[in-house]
Amino acid sequence: MLSGEVALLQWLEQFRTPFWNVFWETVTLLGEDTVFIFLIAALYFLRDKKLAYRISFLAVTSLGLNGILKNTLQIPRPFAEGEITGIRAETATGYSFPSGHTQNFTTWSVALADTKKQKKWLILAIVLSVGVAFSRLFLGVHYPSDVIAALLLGIGISLLGNRLYDIIENKNRLYLGIFLLLTPFFLWFLSVPNPLFEDFFKCYGMMGGFLISVRIEQKHGQFREDVSFLFRLCRMIVGVAVALFLKALLSACSPNEVHLALLWDSLRYFLLVLIIFGGYPVFLNKCKL
Repeated sequence: MLSGEVALLQWLEQFRTPFWNVFWETVTLLGEDTVFIFLIAALYFLRDKKLAYRISFLAVTSLGLNGILKNTLQIPRPFAEGEITGIRAETATGYSFPSGHTQNFTTWSVALADTKKQKKWLILAIVLSVGVAFSRLFLGVHYPSDVIAALLLGIGISLLGNRLYDIIENKNRLYLGIFLLLTPFFLWFLSVPNPLFEDFFKCYGMMGGFLISVRIEQKHGQFREDVSFLFRLCRMIVGVAVALFLKALLSACSPNEVHLALLWDSLRYFLLVLIIFGGYPVFLNKCKL
């Protein structure tokens, strides 16, 4: 935390009104996992599976790095210190540095814009990312240094990651490599359990589910693509509905003991990704849908 950061957040508090609170709460939703689920589902079922794999991989890798930094540095959030009143603080999980919402949105939006090879899309992605970053400050859940670092990390990972993704031909080895890099941190954080580590464990589970589901889909989940847009849209809506239902159901089953809760976080996100991107495509293929 840098000098003057708390003073800036306290200054922003004076501009809070019911309208601006709702406005910036809406903007901050762009960085949450529900929006990401809709995005990947739209790419996967409506546009381009390979692009969906690319963006998913880069986003999960970015979140993995975010979790490592958060859990290693363990910087408390502004509202946890009693210096600021946090709005929608229940969604501000984990430690403060760097901002997960900001880094998540910046990574996938800039990576997606970068694939279009048009400057206007990249500018739009960065402007929206700055908007998400500011929303975290306005809501009092992050320091300025948190969101600045997240913006830089998100932009760097998306641009460099896209280049690396293009260079490495064997994508499955790339996915496995990142999963193995995350594994020592999984074991380390599990040995010193902390409820605030949950985001990293979710990310680790997602990467594991992604690694296996891609292989399953490649071998058994090549569902029909010569169908109407309306039919593809229906498949996407069903997939998203199943994902949100499973997310809520598995979340409700979380145990109380910290070790078990962290392991369950990994397992439930592993199952969620595996079912949606492995099991569901296989089901569509077998039913010729």
